[in-house]
Amino acid sequence: MLNNKVCLKNLSDQIDDLRNYMIEMINANGLNHPESIKVSQELDVLLSHYQKAISNS
Repeated sequence: MLNNKVCLKNLSDQIDDLRNYMIEMINANGLNHPESIKVSQELDVLLSHYQKAISNS
């Protein structure tokens, strides 16, 4: 149980960091820039992992 909480906290921290980075990328390069899209897709993957982890807890 504790291990699952640590995993969720780790994922949550990664999501927050990547979200902040994505916002910086969008502000600097625009919404349709390839790097902004790449970061957005990476964030989608992390969010999916987080949702699965929550549903399995």
